[in-house]
Amino acid sequence: MCGLAGVWCWDTPIDRPAIARALGLLDHRGPDGNGLWISEDGKVALGHTRLSIIDLVTGEQPLSHPNGKLQLVVNGEFYDYERIRNDLTARGARFRTRSDSEIALWLYNDSGTRCFADLNGEFAFILWDAGAGRLIAARDRFGIKPLFYAVQSGRILLASEIKALLAMGVPAQWDVEGFLDAAHVLQDGTLFSGIRQVPPGCYLSATRHGITIQRYWDAPFASALSPIEDEHGALDQIRAQMSRATRWRMRADVPVAAYLSGGIDSMSVLALAAATTNRAPDAFTIAYEDAAYDESHRAESFATQLGARFHRVPVNGAALADHFATSLWHSETACFNPHGTAKFILSKAVRDAGYKVVLTGEGADEIFAGYAPSRVDALGGSAAMQAMIATRDRATYAVTPQHTATDQLPLIAQRFGTVPTWLRHQMAHLLGVADLLRDDLRAAWSTDRPLAAFLKYLEPWTVPALDTVDLGIALMLKTTLPNYVLVTLGDRMEMAHSIEGRLPFLDHQVVELAWRLPSHLKIRDGVEKFALRQAMRNLLPADAVDRQKHPFIAPPTATDAKHPFGAMIRDVLHGPALAALPFFEPRKVRKLIDRLTSLPPEDRLRLEPLLVEIASLCIIHDLFKMSSSSDPSAQLSIQMPSTEALA
Repeated sequence: MCGLAGVWCWDTPIDRPAIARALGLLDHRGPDGNGLWISEDGKVALGHTRLSIIDLVTGEQPLSHPNGKLQLVVNGEFYDYERIRNDLTARGARFRTRSDSEIALWLYNDSGTRCFADLNGEFAFILWDAGAGRLIAARDRFGIKPLFYAVQSGRILLASEIKALLAMGVPAQWDVEGFLDAAHVLQDGTLFSGIRQVPPGCYLSATRHGITIQRYWDAPFASALSPIEDEHGALDQIRAQMSRATRWRMRADVPVAAYLSGGIDSMSVLALAAATTNRAPDAFTIAYEDAAYDESHRAESFATQLGARFHRVPVNGAALADHFATSLWHSETACFNPHGTAKFILSKAVRDAGYKVVLTGEGADEIFAGYAPSRVDALGGSAAMQAMIATRDRATYAVTPQHTATDQLPLIAQRFGTVPTWLRHQMAHLLGVADLLRDDLRAAWSTDRPLAAFLKYLEPWTVPALDTVDLGIALMLKTTLPNYVLVTLGDRMEMAHSIEGRLPFLDHQVVELAWRLPSHLKIRDGVEKFALRQAMRNLLPADAVDRQKHPFIAPPTATDAKHPFGAMIRDVLHGPALAALPFFEPRKVRKLIDRLTSLPPEDRLRLEPLLVEIASLCIIHDLFKMSSSSDPSAQLSIQMPSTEALA
């Protein structure tokens, strides 16, 4: 919906031109308006760039409470806000706008940080409480909307994107230690030294005495939820909750479109949206050249069945090569496949068609067990079963690591009593990365390093005894969902073109329901997302319901020197940025590239994610003019949540 920037300088006035530069770099997130509030003493500033979706006339921000003590900027949407607004009005609230954002101001005024219990949606916000001398920065339960922060030289800075923090004076430095810990994937870190994320389901509280991170929601790790054993009742509840979540996300003062693939996630959302409005939203679908990865014909057939106007968006290798660097500028993180670039191109097509809001199917795999690793866990985790599952679908095989590192994860086995295949895959990829590290870094690296950092990150959260399937899902929700999926395939690619994505599957009431499903309703006889398939069977074509999960990835071409994308990757890896990176030994990487032509196609396919990731880091290095200097010193202590705070 919008872009946010905030700063609190404890001892000196803020740098006003720096705030202006930051907001300028966030213009793509909010091209419809720009607002800035600065405190009387000149030490606190909240900035906002607006994408107008609800209340097109009076919804400008920052928002101020009549008492003059509360200032607020919001990114995203709060759903069911009319009901909350009416309740607050009956209790004396005097709203100045008709926007959904203002309810957060009045809820906080009434109940402080207990307000989060009443907020449902995709959101991030920054609130200045002058009466308490406190700054609050919050992020939605799943990290759909981004929010970064840095503490530096007697000030705290916050923004929707890292580039805005750089514009406010944070140095563009690689976090070498964080990279070795995989903090940008498995924790709340970033690739940038001194810059962290407010974790999903948490709020940051800053005073002159320090900064703490408090968690306000964590249902996926809750052990007290009563499981649903009634299968028919569970299916009815899934349909009802998904219908409600989709209906709420159709609420807008501008038209709403939908992304559509050939899978049941986006098809379900489109079908439910059509039932809500009696008219299916326009459907936008990526069309790849490679038939093994193209789902546009299946999508078009379903759109026609629903009466939705269908938009095919061709994405070829040349387009992926041309837009790869720009998509990385917006994502600010490494990727293993140009699927994010494809989403970048798709979002541009939506905007060019005149839309600002789009429904998406992200999140379904993470809550209903849709990925191949979950199937492997459900079927016992044997290597033979994993190979069988992976080779049933080329797209799945392309993102399945060659090694599962089963015997190299004792820390995880000791901590949880089991090791999810998803985490084995993560470590397998990290092993491939580690083999190409500079010699001094490789000598100091072992699998225990990122695992120990990962477990330390999880310490404040109480993880109950879970079976392997549910443990894998729970850990994905905390790591790769907010840190990769919702970045490279979500908000950052959509907001690059001023498009707001809305995710019915990540309505927290839907997630809480899905978490109560026993594993045998999530995966049955090797069929992933069993409960979702059965719940949506009457709305979708039978061949879609019964079809195996097809991962959303772009055709792997990075190892093909004759392909436009592969040629671009080789040019990058033979360029000067590789040697400038503080991570890799160039001779190791180039030796690997030289070996590609002698490898079987299956081995080349498995190397795709590794080469794309290294190339993406090279491009980020050039885009942001990165250095590898030491971290800036912080003026305040930053603490992870205490166990007492999370109770």
